[in-house]
Amino acid sequence: MPESAMTQATYCHATLCLHGSLVITKDEQRPGVKVAVGLGDAQIPIGVKRKLATLLEAKPPEGEQGIIVWPRTDKEGLLGNGTQPALYKGVGELGRKPGLHALGELVKVDQENALLQIQIPNEKQGSLHKPFRLPLVATLELLAGLPKLGSGLEVWGELKARTGRLVVTRAQAVALPPKRVTVTAPVG
Repeated sequence: MPESAMTQATYCHATLCLHGSLVITKDEQRPGVKVAVGLGDAQIPIGVKRKLATLLEAKPPEGEQGIIVWPRTDKEGLLGNGTQPALYKGVGELGRKPGLHALGELVKVDQENALLQIQIPNEKQGSLHKPFRLPLVATLELLAGLPKLGSGLEVWGELKARTGRLVVTRAQAVALPPKRVTVTAPVG
């Protein structure tokens, strides 16, 4: 795709929206609770800070929730325990369909294992302080149509709840956003 035809991204990110119930259980290993998203027969664990766990234990939300998480996967595209919640609301309040949306730099394509990997850089002005890589499952056809390594890539996909894998259903080359630079003025 020619550079001029690419969409200019505004920031790199990775989010996964899930619609399900929050399942809160006592943690047998340490004080507090474990939190998972119930999706039919499957439960997807999400890591929560102690303060949020205490709030959820005291007053668990009722009914189906729309939960946006910052996904982390292992090298095979399996959603991991490092996944952190970003936001949860009633599904109607959230106004977003379930699915994966990510934008980053394409750093690896593994046709043998049907995986691609994008890197999400850190944001000096945002809440992400360390870059991370997100391996994702994709069809061989989709992998064959990807731009060269080092290119910006925007992906959409879904979570396969039974396997816990994030699967890319659509990808598009994008121009990566310029690196954010923090400028500090001298004091005094």
